[in-house]
Amino acid sequence: IKDYYRVVNKPQLREASEFVVTKNTQNNYPIFTDNAWQINFYFKNTFSRVIEDDSLIHVPNAKKVWLFSSSDQIENSVADNFVLVEKHHFHQVNVLLLERNQ
Repeated sequence: IKDYYRVVNKPQLREASEFVVTKNTQNNYPIFTDNAWQINFYFKNTFSRVIEDDSLIHVPNAKKVWLFSSSDQIENSVADNFVLVEKHHFHQVNVLLLERNQ
């Protein structure tokens, strides 16, 4: 029981969301994920809303987008249309800044 509090056991959605909130204040890029119901909680006091679409099919004409990814499969599925600009690792969740291919 004592080790439970020493090791991160749950996805670090709060930390990942705080990171995106601080990085996204100037540009306000769209934010996408496959579990918006969880992540939107951390964006409730911001102007950003998370869009539930991990395939990025419905991306508006934004040059760059943020993607919360819990698996490499999601990251590989968007590789045809986007270039990876930044990737930040948190426990059980990655945050990617993607730029649309020209």
